[in-house]
Amino acid sequence: GESTDLMLKNINIKDLRSAPLEAVRLKGQHGPFNDIIDIKNIINMEGMYKGNSYSNAQFTLNKLLDDRLWSIRGKTFITDEMMQWVADKRMEMKLNPLGCNNDLMLHQTKGIMAMRIDNVQNIKIDGYINIERLHNLGEFGENMACGKYYSSKNGGHLQQIYPLQIGYTGNEVHGITFIGSEGVIMDNAEISINNLMSARSNVYGIQFYPNSNIKIHTNVNVNINNIHAGAYLTGKDLLTLRSQMVPNTVPRVCLFDIWKQNNAKNKENVEFIGDDINIKSECVTYYDSCSFEYYKIDDSYSYDEILNEDYVTDKDINNKDCVFNIEKASVLSTLSQTSEYNMESLDLLNRKKSQILNKQTDIVFKTAIEKNNNYKDYIKRRLFVGLSIVILAVVVYSWLYRELLTIKGKSNDWNPSSNEQSPLLSK
Repeated sequence: GESTDLMLKNINIKDLRSAPLEAVRLKGQHGPFNDIIDIKNIINMEGMYKGNSYSNAQFTLNKLLDDRLWSIRGKTFITDEMMQWVADKRMEMKLNPLGCNNDLMLHQTKGIMAMRIDNVQNIKIDGYINIERLHNLGEFGENMACGKYYSSKNGGHLQQIYPLQIGYTGNEVHGITFIGSEGVIMDNAEISINNLMSARSNVYGIQFYPNSNIKIHTNVNVNINNIHAGAYLTGKDLLTLRSQMVPNTVPRVCLFDIWKQNNAKNKENVEFIGDDINIKSECVTYYDSCSFEYYKIDDSYSYDEILNEDYVTDKDINNKDCVFNIEKASVLSTLSQTSEYNMESLDLLNRKKSQILNKQTDIVFKTAIEKNNNYKDYIKRRLFVGLSIVILAVVVYSWLYRELLTIKGKSNDWNPSSNEQSPLLSK
């Protein structure tokens, strides 16, 4: 639907810290509330069901209630194969196809969003908008179960909008996002976005997606400062990301992100119609340019095709008086010395117990996936051997059949009235 007549004036959004959890789904299977079957957390290293209180409730509800009780069962759909796997702890349960970039309610993981304005007409932004201290501590997205996906067509969320959303998106941070919306930023408005940080992924200040039209009036001041993408990453992490490309992308920063895709309404996504418009930025760290190089993952894009561009260029960013050293340590480790909030984020990321638990889950799931893939390879080998035997048998049968026909032909040439002995008779 579409909304109209929105006034945004004198707004403060601050102190949002989160670590979103990704759920890996078996496509087509879900619980009573359209909640997914989170296969990653209910399988052990042997590929058997280990379960938890929630998954046990999902399977019990599916088992005990009649299909006709739809008002209680809701949207429950679990296959007989899955139910048999739970009951018998079978190893050969088929894990594919899997889908990634979901939360438990089958929503796409979008990270932290301070202000998302989606399909709203006649917007007025007046006074001030202050957004500060948004930290996303989320892990990398699952890159084994779904492979190197970048869209809904090859392993991503079923409603993932590519190319606007690439690969895993749950560990991103977004300040203000305009999607298919129209409005004005009024005279003398002040927008301040400060201290946005993603531990492992991308950070966006203000985004103007396709089919928007935002007019910026006179004497508008926009300050986007202390923006850090991939602030917790090591050199080893970055080498891995650069080699994989997707679903976890090399961390990017887009400060004033303007998309260039064709606007269905034949309007610019952003129009600067006033004088003395000031857009400034300082203390920004990132590891790749705002404009993603789609040609590296998708043959339908050319080398020089640019879909979006940051209005604030590298030369416009003032990093002279900033307290971080991107060469010697993670950015966050130095930022932690400047504020208590940054220090708390670093402390949460450094807690060994949390890291160990996350690593164990990943190892268990990785082992289960490998066992499942090994089993599928075993089945393929068995099928290959079986098919080879069948083909060999057909070849041998055909050869014997031709030999018998040859012998029979010779026997038919024998004339019993003659003294010649039949070739089928031996002395």
